[in-house]
Amino acid sequence: MRRLFYRVTEGVLVLLILFVCLVIVGELMRPHQDQVRLKALVRASGIAISVGNLDHQDWRNVRVRVNDKYRCPALAEIEHGEVGTVPLFGCATPDGERFQVATTKPVSVTVQALLAVDTREAVAGFEFGQ
Repeated sequence: MRRLFYRVTEGVLVLLILFVCLVIVGELMRPHQDQVRLKALVRASGIAISVGNLDHQDWRNVRVRVNDKYRCPALAEIEHGEVGTVPLFGCATPDGERFQVATTKPVSVTVQALLAVDTREAVAGFEFGQ
């Protein structure tokens, strides 16, 4: 009888451990609530990147990265429905290499900003035809 009790207890513990593991894995696989996508329209001309705010709230501390390596000067704010423009000649890599407008094309743009109402970080990425 005692042997049966230990086997049942052992089985219950194994099931409990499996359940806890499944809950933990499920939590890790679930997307984070804080990850928000910006609703943006991005256009690249030969000398500037224009970023349109299509969200229903303003963006603050707007940061633009071009071709995954050139960081552009931040824009303090883009109000909802408005467009902000970043000159490409002001973009540079962290080690100081400037974006060469005459020889380099913008291929991809990433925009990051803080949402004014719910203060979460949001991001949007764009690829241009080569």
